[in-house]
Amino acid sequence: KEWVDNLFWQLDELLNPEEWDDTDAAILSLPSWRSFLKGLFVLRPINKPGLGLSTSGNIVASWSTGPQHLDIEFRADDQVRWVLAANIDGQTERVAGRSTAFRLPETLAPYGPERWFGT
Repeated sequence: KEWVDNLFWQLDELLNPEEWDDTDAAILSLPSWRSFLKGLFVLRPINKPGLGLSTSGNIVASWSTGPQHLDIEFRADDQVRWVLAANIDGQTERVAGRSTAFRLPETLAPYGPERWFGT
């Protein structure tokens, strides 16, 4: 319950006009929201993401552990774009990709997503 409450608090802050500055013009996209919920359903992260909005109103979820990070933009029609930096065999590997929300576990698997999700 605390995890969900915190997630909804973050969403409330994203939608709160008092938290916006002059450069913020995006409005949350409902199709992005649906993709985000599907992504959370398949990823089942223990660690909650930081949330933001892209300029087109898509939810961007971010997880980080030190210099290792994963950012996922949830788009319409269950499409996602992601970028990550992960330590693989002592080297920082940077990768970007596209997939569907439902395929995120498979597309992220080679990079040890448990480092971000805590699963």
